[in-house]
Amino acid sequence: MSNSVLTKGIKNLEKAPTACSMANITISTPTTWANQTLTFAPGERITITSTGSLTLINTTLTKSGSAKWHGIVLEGPSSSSPGGSIIVTTGSKIDHAQNGIHAPNGCNQVRLMNSEMNSNSTAIAIGSTSNLVKGNIFIFNSVINSDPNQVGIISNGANITVTNKSKLIGIVSTLGISSLNNKLTISNSIIKGYKKCINKEIGGLRNNRGLFIFHSLISGIEPITNMDALVDVKQSLIINGITRNFGVSKGNWHANTFAGDLWLRNSTLSQSIVENYFNKSYIILQTNQKLTNATCNTWYCSFGSSESGQPCNPNKLAVDGLSATITKLSWGQDLEELASGNKWLIEKLTMRSAASNEIKNVHYLPDQNQVFNYQMQFEAKDYFHPNTLCNYNLHPSLEDFEPTLNSIDEPVYDEIANNQNWISLHQEMEDVIILISNASPEELLSLQIKLESIQHLMGQSVLLALKNEDETMSQTNYNLWISRADPLLERRGQALELFINESFVDLTTYLNSISFNSVDQADVNILFNAINWMIEAKADGKNLLNLTLSDLENLTNFASSSFGEYTAILRGWLAINYQIYVYPPESINLETEKEIYYSETSLLGFELVSQNNSNCIFLKSITSNNSNYKLEVYDLNGSERISKHITLKNSVCIEHGLSTGIYILRIKDLNTSVSNSAKIIIK
Repeated sequence: MSNSVLTKGIKNLEKAPTACSMANITISTPTTWANQTLTFAPGERITITSTGSLTLINTTLTKSGSAKWHGIVLEGPSSSSPGGSIIVTTGSKIDHAQNGIHAPNGCNQVRLMNSEMNSNSTAIAIGSTSNLVKGNIFIFNSVINSDPNQVGIISNGANITVTNKSKLIGIVSTLGISSLNNKLTISNSIIKGYKKCINKEIGGLRNNRGLFIFHSLISGIEPITNMDALVDVKQSLIINGITRNFGVSKGNWHANTFAGDLWLRNSTLSQSIVENYFNKSYIILQTNQKLTNATCNTWYCSFGSSESGQPCNPNKLAVDGLSATITKLSWGQDLEELASGNKWLIEKLTMRSAASNEIKNVHYLPDQNQVFNYQMQFEAKDYFHPNTLCNYNLHPSLEDFEPTLNSIDEPVYDEIANNQNWISLHQEMEDVIILISNASPEELLSLQIKLESIQHLMGQSVLLALKNEDETMSQTNYNLWISRADPLLERRGQALELFINESFVDLTTYLNSISFNSVDQADVNILFNAINWMIEAKADGKNLLNLTLSDLENLTNFASSSFGEYTAILRGWLAINYQIYVYPPESINLETEKEIYYSETSLLGFELVSQNNSNCIFLKSITSNNSNYKLEVYDLNGSERISKHITLKNSVCIEHGLSTGIYILRIKDLNTSVSNSAKIIIK
């Protein structure tokens, strides 16, 4: 056939024989193809204009020879039209294309229902220009099969919903789903066989943010990496690799089975880890975890027994907080005065933390499976009441997990009840703050624990509301909840949209209008450096979406100079446009700090002093207090290297004979049981 503009009906194609050979086609009105097999030569494409739509019913689009055809191109919306749409349904297939479905400037919608996409270099890609795009991708009871080095879905601006027993199946494939400036929802589905199954970069403004996974199987070398500020993962099986959650966020990890570690870095805001089953895996806590709470979790590990298969981690860990800087004071359901309910099976495991504060796992002593080994800043607290709210059986089984067509539905969101809950918690928080202002030293710790628990629950309430911030939520309710959220959500969302649009002057003006804390300001300054480089590159005639390797190296250097919340914009842009992923190091490298690093609390009346030409780092008295103290030094494996009793009358030598490395120093006041820690580096 010659090039043609197809209009509604296409009755001649409906009657065409199977394996009909096609040429370039443009569709500008609502069009339906049914019960056909259409083949395309290399480079040939279907273009759906901003006023057009194509519905496939039991129809296959595929290549005509050995080489791939181009695929389907959707045009973006205009001032008078919603953008192109494609609906693939009832056993239809789109196979062997370079770009299965591609919408560089956004689209109205892409719907794949009861159908397949097979062996496309990239199955679906939305948004690959310097324009802010919108659209919706909806995958319902459908399959996307990817060959080696192929990609499932990439979205820069289009929301994605994968549901009802859909599958993205890779064979050593590159990427399952990667998205920026959007909401990603996966339920009752399977994503497996990709090196990166889910890579969720930061979100934008209203209804364009968050990673939400429910009752699904995610299996790959890197099953989940999330940088977005809202994350909710429930009743899912996540196996074969580390689940990573980077950056300030509100999160809910509920009733999952992790056959791979859960790594939380700098969460800062409310994180809930509840009813999960850790199969030969553990929780990694880094930097700020002040409102992270873990209850009713189970850790299964067996070392060397015939039933264990692969051994657990060699340090026998349940929780590793060696790189944590601050943690919640208590893990438990403190408002109800219930224990945490965390427990181990088969082998007793260890919880350790090097944060600046102590953290107590509240265990129920009569049940020895709830009593862990505790190291460094992790300590035990015994409650007389067990956690009767724990179920321990909500997580999916590791064997034979398959989402069903009779999909499990999440509870319907109740805006009135959630709002009333937040108001009640807020009043309780204000009452506790008043009590703290008048509290005795003996009362202070319990009140601080209660305050953190309330703030944690308030954060979970906000997460629940913003998870449901779709078009059905009134503007009044949305404004109410966003005022209760961290300012980061709106600030970074606005900055991200300006960055994607390459509105760099407006972006600089906007960020300069905000008063940041010192940490965020340092991060923003690095983003400014990257922006200035990009402005100069554009002035030199460069296309920012077609940069050389040398140019990309410059931007990658900016992206890896800081891992704050605003350089995350640059990292997300690199990931979505160039598949360059810049992640924080797996351990905090303190060697970039001063030779001696310690918190600002002066270590309970001591200071650390290093002297040249000396084999010692000295602990020197700075008060006249006569308390007795215990000094402990641990290496990063948690092994105790020094343990001695000291007083403030002495300057105490910490021997350089410990050898080069990073160590954790802990000082505990034996009279008050108050303690503090510092990290020290011996070079």
